[in-house]
Amino acid sequence: MFFLLWFLGLGQTANLGQVQTVVAVEAYQHAISQAQVHLNQLRTEYKCPGISICVGTATQVLWHELQGYADLDTQSPLTTDHLFRIGSTSKALTSIGLGILIEQGKLDLNAPIQHYVPSFPKKKYPITLRQLAGHQAGIRDYDFAKGEYHNQRHFHSITEALAIFQDSDLLFEPGTQYQYTTYGYTLLSAAMESAAQTDFLTFMQTAIFQPLALKHTHADDVTQPLNRVSFYGINRFSGAVEVLGPIDNSNKWAGGGFLSTSGDLVAFGSGLLRNALIQKETRERLFTPQSLTNGEATQYGIGWRSWQQTLPSGAKVRVAHHGGTAYGAMSMLVVFPDDDLVVALNTNLLNRDGWAFMKHAFTFADFFLQARSDTSP
Repeated sequence: MFFLLWFLGLGQTANLGQVQTVVAVEAYQHAISQAQVHLNQLRTEYKCPGISICVGTATQVLWHELQGYADLDTQSPLTTDHLFRIGSTSKALTSIGLGILIEQGKLDLNAPIQHYVPSFPKKKYPITLRQLAGHQAGIRDYDFAKGEYHNQRHFHSITEALAIFQDSDLLFEPGTQYQYTTYGYTLLSAAMESAAQTDFLTFMQTAIFQPLALKHTHADDVTQPLNRVSFYGINRFSGAVEVLGPIDNSNKWAGGGFLSTSGDLVAFGSGLLRNALIQKETRERLFTPQSLTNGEATQYGIGWRSWQQTLPSGAKVRVAHHGGTAYGAMSMLVVFPDDDLVVALNTNLLNRDGWAFMKHAFTFADFFLQARSDTSP
């Protein structure tokens, strides 16, 4: 199924929730052809039941294509409103909520967590929100042996979910090490609730999703009948694609619990490029990698990984991105802040090394950046 959108938005100026969809077909037709071939190869290589990609700029959708099925048993084809789990790509959405609260003067990244969440037990060392956002706080991640990643319990509040890990000791003195943890974002979202004076999901809906018209971005709430794809994995013995059982993501909304589409993720990235929600200076603060107390850079800012990426063509570009491996899905969102480009890639399959899949987003971007370079005067 191929979508190349021509007419909507012609001559209009994009507002908060509007991305123009007029493209110069002549300029990008070769890039689209290359990208289609690569998408075919990618779906075959990873045995993806369904795969979706979108490429855009601050004001345009350049290419949006879906292949395969939302559900293998019914052979239901993917549509643009089928929802994928995006896993840790959720952290990029949450980071912009942080940026909004910072600009409103409601949240201080350097404040200790107890300033916003006084019920959180004090540890051997103080923890700041900045350290939580940069995975330097020493908060542990899932205990797989206890089934925390494959959580089946429904938590009715973030405060309730904190009980999973709040009594665990810190893994290290905050600021001295980098260790990725989704639970750190659960704690961070509790601070955001306090600062915003509303529950986290309501804040995200009213502050980000509604202004950008992200109609297909929701919490993966099992109590809600949403238009989800079916979620699949690879049987480690036979190598066959198999449907995965139920899971409850209410223990990790902020760090890994959202559903979205490639179209919505590009609309989100486009909004960042045109400074629709936060100022450019705030965006760059979120993108800028943090360092440890010994000066070592982590390549992780506040909800975004950022570095100079060498593309297959050899071009070197600055990227800010976040990927996610979820139960039955893989996701990648890449923003090219100096090159006016956004790429989002989703599939309803969890298959081997997630990073190997995610980094194909850079290849798709390369096709479009090279096309732009070839047509420059």
